[in-house]
Amino acid sequence: MSGPRPRWIGAVEPALAFAAITVGYAPMARWWWDRVRAADGLYGHAPLVLAVSAALVARSAWRGPAAVPAAGGALLGLAGVAGALLLQIAALALRVDSLSAFSLWLLLPCLFCVYGGTALVRRHRFALAFLFFAVPLPMIATAHAAHALKAWVSLAARGVLRWFAAGVEVEGSFLLLPGGGRLLVDDECSGLRSLLALLALGALVAAGARLGSGARWLVFALALPIALLANLARVVALSLAGLGGGVAAAARWHDLSGWAVYAVAFALLCGAARGLRREEAAAEAAR
Repeated sequence: MSGPRPRWIGAVEPALAFAAITVGYAPMARWWWDRVRAADGLYGHAPLVLAVSAALVARSAWRGPAAVPAAGGALLGLAGVAGALLLQIAALALRVDSLSAFSLWLLLPCLFCVYGGTALVRRHRFALAFLFFAVPLPMIATAHAAHALKAWVSLAARGVLRWFAAGVEVEGSFLLLPGGGRLLVDDECSGLRSLLALLALGALVAAGARLGSGARWLVFALALPIALLANLARVVALSLAGLGGGVAAAARWHDLSGWAVYAVAFALLCGAARGLRREEAAAEAAR
C-alpha cells in the first residue's frame, strides 16, 4: 500500500505547469503586452482584469486545499488540456496571436480541473471566466467595430445636437458645427475602448451584487447600452462645448470627459444593481 501523498508535490505540480505555460505562451505574452501598451488603449484595462482574477482566486484560497480530483474530473481536464494545446499549436502555425490568447483562456480552467477536479473549477468559475476580458480581439475585428461605432455615434450625436443648433452635419469622421467648426470623431470617441472596459466592469458589478442569477445577467447586459449612451453623451457634450467656445474649448474637456464616461457608467450600473436588489427584496417580502 502506498503512503500518503507528500504535501510538497501539491506545490510543485502547479509550479511546473506555470513554467510550461510561460515557455509555451511566451510569444503570445509579448504580443499581448504590445496590445496593452498600444496607442489605441483598447486593452489598457487588461492588466487590471488579470489582477482582479488573481485576487479573487487568492481570496478563496483560505477555504482550504483543493480536494483530490475524481478520476472523471481529472480525465475531463486532461481532455480539455489536450484540446487547448492543439489550438495553441494551430495558432502558432497560423501566427494568429489572438487565437493563442484564447487557447490559454481555455487551458487554465482545464488545468484547474486536472489539479483540483470540477469542484475547484466551480469555486473559481467567475475568476476564470472573467479573464476573457483580457483576451484581445483580432485587429480586424476591432477595426470594423470602431468604424461601425464611429458611424453610429456621429449620426446619433448629429440627431441630438440638432435639438440645440440647426445645421449640424456629418462628413466622414467629422461633425460639422455651425460657424465652420469641425470636431473629429476619432477612434477614441467611437467608444470601443470604454465599451470593452465597461463590459468587464459590468461583469464585476454583477458578480458582486447580491442578486439572483437572472438579475445578475441583466446587470451585465445593461453594461452594453450604458456604455454606448455614456459615450454618446460625451460626444454631445464636447460638441456643445465646441458650439459655445469653439473647437479649442472642446479639446480642453476631451480627456476629462473620457474619465467621466467611466464614472457615470459605473454609477448607473451600481444603481441598476441596487434597484434590482430592492425589487427582489420586495418580492421576497410579499411571499
